[in-house]
Amino acid sequence: MQRTTFPSIIFLEFARDLGKSVVRIKKKLPDDWRSVYVCDYFKCDELYHEGLKLKRTNGRKIQCEFLPPITKDPRERVGKEKRRSPYLKSTGTHDPVEAVTEAIKIQANFFSYGTQEAQRKRVEQQYSLSKYWEIYFKKFCEKAETKRNYKRRIRDERNLWTGNGWGIMHQPFANKSVDKVDANDLDDYWIALDKRGLTRNPPTDMSGQKKSLKTLLNKLMKTARATDKNKFGNLQDLIFPTIHQWSTKDEVEYFTRDEWDALCHQIIDLSGGYAQQKLLPKEYESLSFDRRDRKKGHRNWVDLYDAMMCMWFYHLRAEDMPRLRAEWMTFNEESKSWQFYLEILKGNRQKHISNSFRPCNPTFNRIYWRRPSGYIVFPMYKRDESNPEDNQVLETCNFLLQYAVEKAGIKKRQNMTFTNIRHTAFYLMVKENREMFITDGEIETFAKNGHTSLEEFRDTYINKVDAEGLVAKVRKKTKKDMSNWELNLGIKRRKSA
Repeated sequence: MQRTTFPSIIFLEFARDLGKSVVRIKKKLPDDWRSVYVCDYFKCDELYHEGLKLKRTNGRKIQCEFLPPITKDPRERVGKEKRRSPYLKSTGTHDPVEAVTEAIKIQANFFSYGTQEAQRKRVEQQYSLSKYWEIYFKKFCEKAETKRNYKRRIRDERNLWTGNGWGIMHQPFANKSVDKVDANDLDDYWIALDKRGLTRNPPTDMSGQKKSLKTLLNKLMKTARATDKNKFGNLQDLIFPTIHQWSTKDEVEYFTRDEWDALCHQIIDLSGGYAQQKLLPKEYESLSFDRRDRKKGHRNWVDLYDAMMCMWFYHLRAEDMPRLRAEWMTFNEESKSWQFYLEILKGNRQKHISNSFRPCNPTFNRIYWRRPSGYIVFPMYKRDESNPEDNQVLETCNFLLQYAVEKAGIKKRQNMTFTNIRHTAFYLMVKENREMFITDGEIETFAKNGHTSLEEFRDTYINKVDAEGLVAKVRKKTKKDMSNWELNLGIKRRKSA
């Protein structure tokens, strides 16, 4: 259809009968018009929203544009700065008069459908996961504040809901009524998480995160049942896709005895030799210390060495380092040895006195001498008393450890952390004293003292040491046979030549 042209007059009494609707041009459109409000240039018998526009671009068919009232807009799409975007659709014609008629129809149809759809979504929103998250999370925070490390607990739980792009709140089903969330929604969610896992370095199966999200979603459904019993009292459990794991956890890495000795010597050197000296509190505080560069000065290296010795002698966990206090150390007069009674343990583990299976008195006499009260490791860092883990102590431990490992010329597959020191302490104890770990009772006693289980200790350390011992034994026995085989192979080759 050719573009319509209009006489150059101010007011044109012109009308076309298009069905029941009559559209009149009341003002000439500029020849180069791009966007105009319908109410400025046309008179129409049909009612329409005053924000209705016509838009024209590069000779394309005319489009209509309007921003629906929020009560009539079911769309979830938003533009920049989280503002609603105008609705835009082609009228299918180049003729402005025909475009106006079609635009009014498009707007009327949108409002008719949009009002019903927006109302449906508002009803669903009243019973959505978003509603029950607010109820659940408020109670979660109240309970968490009575427990240790509550800030970390609250932060981790909130992250499952708000996580950028992957959190539950960003998923399409978060605003559906809870009884409308189905297996298809969760299948799509799992696929999105799988794609996210592939973008990580290294890629991951996301199994841990999926388990946490599954737990949270089940809690939200439970909250819905308890909050709206009449409506959701018999709400069915969600059907989740299978959570697949690519493989079991990697084999732990540890320092060999030579590497461990070299590392300790390196840290003693970095401390200026003070790590093994018996210092008074004032003498310790007067050690050189650089607030801008943790590697400089001697005081940080003394603390790192003490932290490593706590792990070495008592097989503590990395998370224990920020909360260790001198008050937890006691000297047992009967055994004539230092003991640790950890006031805080991981999870709900049973508290007990931890003993050192290695001679430890010289080391812990020195530690107690310089720090008779307060935090043992990096005491200069401020802690939240209710969340002693929530500070930079462990990060500094790992940072300095990795620097010392590099300085000592030790090569490992990955960056070593304080957890690897725990593994080293366990592994070398078994390797160097295998005869002490024969019966289940002997193994369990040692494992419990180190806050682990019989099964985990046997699988991780006993079996590994035995396997290495068998390999060495077989290699030694077959070494001579292999040499003879290789010699005979050369003789046969020369004869055949």
